[in-house]
Amino acid sequence: MIYATMVKINRIFTRIFAYSAIFLLSSAFILSVHADPNAATSSCPAHEINMLIDLSHEFTFMYDTFGAGEYLKEDTFQKTNSHASLTSNDVKLQNYDVIVINQLDSNIEFSDKEIDLLEKWVRNGGGLLITGKGLQTYPLNELASRFGITFTTDPVVPPFKLTDHELNTDVGKFEINTGSIGTRLSVSGDGGYKPIVFDSQNGIVAVSKIFGSGFVIAVGEDEFIANPSQAEVVNHQFVFNLMKWLGKNRLAKGRCIPDRILPENKIMQEEITLYYSDKVKNVPSIQFIKENLLRINIEIEKITGIKNEFQMSFIVLAGAGGSGYSTGQEVGIGSKNTGPDMLGVLSHELAHSFDNPNPPPEMMHPVASLVSDRVGLAFGGEYAKAADLSFQNTHDNLKRIDPHGTSLDISRYNGDTSFVAEPGDVHEGRWGKMYWIVGSLEGTYKFDTSGMYHFPKSNKEPAKELLQRYFRLKRQDKNYQSTPENIVRLFSIAACKNLYQDFLNIGTTLIHYDNAAVDKEIGIHCSSGDPKVRGSQ
Repeated sequence: MIYATMVKINRIFTRIFAYSAIFLLSSAFILSVHADPNAATSSCPAHEINMLIDLSHEFTFMYDTFGAGEYLKEDTFQKTNSHASLTSNDVKLQNYDVIVINQLDSNIEFSDKEIDLLEKWVRNGGGLLITGKGLQTYPLNELASRFGITFTTDPVVPPFKLTDHELNTDVGKFEINTGSIGTRLSVSGDGGYKPIVFDSQNGIVAVSKIFGSGFVIAVGEDEFIANPSQAEVVNHQFVFNLMKWLGKNRLAKGRCIPDRILPENKIMQEEITLYYSDKVKNVPSIQFIKENLLRINIEIEKITGIKNEFQMSFIVLAGAGGSGYSTGQEVGIGSKNTGPDMLGVLSHELAHSFDNPNPPPEMMHPVASLVSDRVGLAFGGEYAKAADLSFQNTHDNLKRIDPHGTSLDISRYNGDTSFVAEPGDVHEGRWGKMYWIVGSLEGTYKFDTSGMYHFPKSNKEPAKELLQRYFRLKRQDKNYQSTPENIVRLFSIAACKNLYQDFLNIGTTLIHYDNAAVDKEIGIHCSSGDPKVRGSQ
């Protein structure tokens, strides 16, 4: 399953992350191992409906994960994630019953050729879902207007009311579990419309239209379908019914389809192939990647003391978006990023490839961003200024949320196993807390810690190499499991000091921590200088 993270839409002020197993946010570059992702699956499971998830106009977690959860049953749906333009020769619309197009804030326009192609496909029996939020200038309306639908800028007003539309059968309660509110829809033209969901003032929130032999559904609030901050599906029965209704013509007749379609253009650079769609062929991100990828990799190797575990063979620049993700073997970077933002997000995501297997999210992301900011310092100039500001803002967030450093629990345990969702500012505080912990252990933390818990400096010299020792220990640990206890254990061995009580004192929940075993490992490692850990060869 993919590990990934949504990070740094704005590198300094906003960090958003998604985790379940963990999936991606924004349209992206992808670094991956050699394979033919455009090849159809070798054997098709029994299913009824083929879905194409269009990621060329905007990539989001909720649609990348379509078909992967219990809400879309595998014996009913099969999907393709496509980063290619809809007019690409690799995108064969006749192989799909349903096409999903989501656009929240992307500036990627729809070409006339794409719109004509989709209109013809729907008229001949296809089922099209278009969803997002209305904006003043909104490319999705270029497509929606062809079917007489407009995403307005008028916000919906909860609570929501289901109509007697057939796809609402057995839906029951209909809800939205985030603070984001979408926009109303308006319809015009020759009829054929039927509202699916109203808001409290009878504004249209979701509507269907019969168009020729096919079907269109527009949803003015994408989070009726999924919560992007958690990659978590809501209103399961509603989504299932919606897709079944759109795909009821069964145009594809169960054909085998690929899991993914790459963009249609490519450039070779040394051993790496850069793929990009026509949609983004003029963005500056392409040149930045070509000029800086190898240097970034070298700087991360210096900071972590280890080599990247995976051989990168290709990059995909797929569409809009300012964020990124990492699966270890695959890294995604949003094409909106430029300058310090691009360096920050790319370094952050590449750092995850060095940090495999990944620790829990609230410990994984801060460490990756710490590496990212240090890469910025190494680059100097505007990159170093941005990194310094990121360090300062991260510390300020910590002091604002947890002024004594003793309240925020970086393990995020709820009970003894599950993680709980929290507001973004609390996430910011947790990131700052990990920066503070690592900096204190290294003796490099330069911000005002008056009134805060005195977190100890490493007993292992040179203390400034603590992060390198942590990464090496983690890489060697054959029995590593992604738990807060293991992270505290590895930092303890790297620091030659059992940090169990210190982490407890700063509010960390540690449930299955074996003090005696950690003391024994510290004794072995710190007496001999040999960085071997439990399970290493």
